[in-house]
Amino acid sequence: MAFPLTDPVEEAIRNIETGIHNWVQLSLNKPPTQFVLVTSRTVSPDQIQSSVDNKSPQFYLYNSNGTLVVIFYSPESRGNETYAQALQTRMIFATAKSSLLDAVVNLKLNLPVRKYDIRDLDDLTDSSINQHLQSKASEIIAPKSLVGPHHDTPDRIIRNRVAASPLAHVIVGGSLPGGRPLPRGGVIPPKGAHC
Repeated sequence: MAFPLTDPVEEAIRNIETGIHNWVQLSLNKPPTQFVLVTSRTVSPDQIQSSVDNKSPQFYLYNSNGTLVVIFYSPESRGNETYAQALQTRMIFATAKSSLLDAVVNLKLNLPVRKYDIRDLDDLTDSSINQHLQSKASEIIAPKSLVGPHHDTPDRIIRNRVAASPLAHVIVGGSLPGGRPLPRGGVIPPKGAHC
């Protein structure tokens, strides 16, 4: 499911690039269909933790020394929500994170974009952000870069792996050798397997 950026969100993100501010807080509207702007302002490194809503999941964009860091904060505490509500909210926000990363990258800003997921506010200091930016975990990998040689799509890669499998005739054809139908719930081991 894609969660688009509203115009104020897009403008606030572009303003980070121009230096008008260095901090943007985003949330999802209710019911969750798009990203909405909570606030945009300039924060100093020692104000980062106090600028975070510690009761509910939120997204933050922070210009850290010329790198746009997309921060997803999902606190352990539930606030006023029941356990089930808090779990559902976290799942929705986690799903929306990829939409946000894609949308920010598609803005083609003149800033490198990195991600940073946290659950503990102690991990949100200027030094911990800078340390995280040095790790591979902060990189955003576009789905196109995962595609194999010869412009293989993920579907084609899966089809090729299935075709090379000893179970290809069962998986693809849906029948046993000799044309007999595959029994429901039955698993046929490959030839030579010892069960």
